[in-house]
Amino acid sequence: MGVGVLSQVLPGWRIKRGNAEFKVFFGPEFQQHYLFPDDTSNRLRGTSIGLRIAVELWHEPTPETMIAADVSLSSIATGNSARAAYGWRILNDLMGGIYVGPETQYFGSQGYRNCALARTSQA
Repeated sequence: MGVGVLSQVLPGWRIKRGNAEFKVFFGPEFQQHYLFPDDTSNRLRGTSIGLRIAVELWHEPTPETMIAADVSLSSIATGNSARAAYGWRILNDLMGGIYVGPETQYFGSQGYRNCALARTSQA
């Protein structure tokens, strides 16, 4: 079990063409991890400073639909994530419209994987 605190400063660029928007962010990342019980072999233990890059895409192919995706990579413990979503606009009259639909996400990090393997081998 553990607690993690993350802070990122990611300036970036935004490109907008019609109903599509593309963003790229890059900058420093700070992480602090506390593990209970302490695991001195885990890469995520203590304070880490690294770099993160992130990319986001938002597109409205029609006035009633949207597609969104993002990817993020960190130099800290090879942390990474990805997300993809598709949505339909509803409640236009009541709320100005919101999107509902399926979304899938992935999160990964070498340090978390090592922690899970360590717990499994101790059982």
